[in-house]
Amino acid sequence: IIWLNIVKKKSYKRKYSIKKKKIRNLVILCGPSSVGKTTLSKTKYSNYLQVDSDGPIWYQVVKKECDDKGIMRNCPECKQRIEKKLYTQMVNSTKDKNNVVFVHVYAEPILQALGKESAKVVLVTTSLKQLAQNIAKRGNRDVLPVLRGYRNFFIPDHAKTLSLYK
Repeated sequence: IIWLNIVKKKSYKRKYSIKKKKIRNLVILCGPSSVGKTTLSKTKYSNYLQVDSDGPIWYQVVKKECDDKGIMRNCPECKQRIEKKLYTQMVNSTKDKNNVVFVHVYAEPILQALGKESAKVVLVTTSLKQLAQNIAKRGNRDVLPVLRGYRNFFIPDHAKTLSLYK
């Protein structure tokens, strides 16, 4: 009530400009491969800017790490540079947007690239039956890396290294 009384005074309005802090709605969908992160982002967050680490942004970053023939250099330093650039570029591409959903396996690197900005982190998972159907739909997906991804997320010995579980 006190605030309303102060704002109603014309002299206060002239002397001081009241600026609302811009609040961004940032969401990170993370989880193992083939669980439906991209599908969820396109359905539930259809009015958000979609930034998928497997999308065009990945190719922009990787293209810079290729040789003259377009073949990616296979070295640990190249992979580290790509990952660092990928997360930074994902975040930088959204600076002027209010509603953004990031899609990536892990949330931690995106949270680090966001710095002091906060984001809602959603861990996406599915049943093993649905996972098998998702893999079958893709056809060319190797099952072993997908199952390893599940192991890394949900078996305690492996998941304890992820900061989301601490």
